[in-house]
Amino acid sequence: MNYKNRFSVLSLCLTCLLLIITAPVHANWTDTYTPDSPVYFNTCFESYGYLHDITDNGFDVGVDRATSYSLSINLRDDAGYFADWIEVAYIDLPGAWWNDAIVEIDYSNIELDFSIAGIAALNSSGQLSVTITRLCGDFYFYESFLDVQGEENSTVPAPGTLLLISTAILGFVGLKWPLLRY
Repeated sequence: MNYKNRFSVLSLCLTCLLLIITAPVHANWTDTYTPDSPVYFNTCFESYGYLHDITDNGFDVGVDRATSYSLSINLRDDAGYFADWIEVAYIDLPGAWWNDAIVEIDYSNIELDFSIAGIAALNSSGQLSVTITRLCGDFYFYESFLDVQGEENSTVPAPGTLLLISTAILGFVGLKWPLLRY
């Protein structure tokens, strides 16, 4: 193997190694919000807002990147009188109205998927605001669970970038070197 091939192979190996080292790692962050006591909704258009914060669970704003999330809200029917046979709530998430949900409350958790504005809020502050508004009936709010998927260390560090570019330049110089000697 001549000098040109050895140098090119070494340059290619170093470039691949740097790409592997600086690649983002898949990550998962969770946050549970539980009020001090269950919140009882029984007044027309009564609202309750709260905030999920994943920065206290390892999410580093500006370094990590959220790509999707799911939200599970535990709302329960109070199993009261027959006259309130239907309980309906409006759940307001960041973004446009189509990201929100109008749900009928029974004895199962409400599962909501992510919104673009919610992803933007998580990436910019690490927080997701949620507001529950009673439309009719009476019910309880017990807890909310946020599960965020994304990438840790999604930014390439400056020294790694410089080393990657330098290795590529050396590789091109190594390919041109034998041509320059003649």
